[in-house]
Amino acid sequence: MVCAKMETMILRTAGDGHWSRKVADVPITKFEIAYLDENNLLDSTFGELRVFFDTRAWRYPDDGLIYTDSLFETLLKTYLVSVGFTQQAADSIGYSEQGMQGDDYVSLDIGQPFLRECDSFVNFATNQIKYINIQLNT
Repeated sequence: MVCAKMETMILRTAGDGHWSRKVADVPITKFEIAYLDENNLLDSTFGELRVFFDTRAWRYPDDGLIYTDSLFETLLKTYLVSVGFTQQAADSIGYSEQGMQGDDYVSLDIGQPFLRECDSFVNFATNQIKYINIQLNT
């Protein structure tokens, strides 16, 4: 799979999170693996995925945090499966803690099933980096 061919993604919030009641379409601008527990992606058992959003559509602190919104997480997993990840990989993703959320991104914990599939998704091998960008066309 070639990341540059990915389409613009819009996720929706249900307004049922602990930190926001806003229902909105949220354009996603970028995925980023910001942390791995080991130097090599394939050796890692967990990490952090940041899902960056368009701050014109979702403004922190006015709109609150997307964190814990049920629909946002469900639609993200559905999208990942639609672009080639297995359901097992998508299901290894879940919100991280509240303190890890950003003004312009949602932080999620990612498990080994996602990381193993991510290696072929971004088409690299034996990386020694802890910071991987997956860009979306916008």
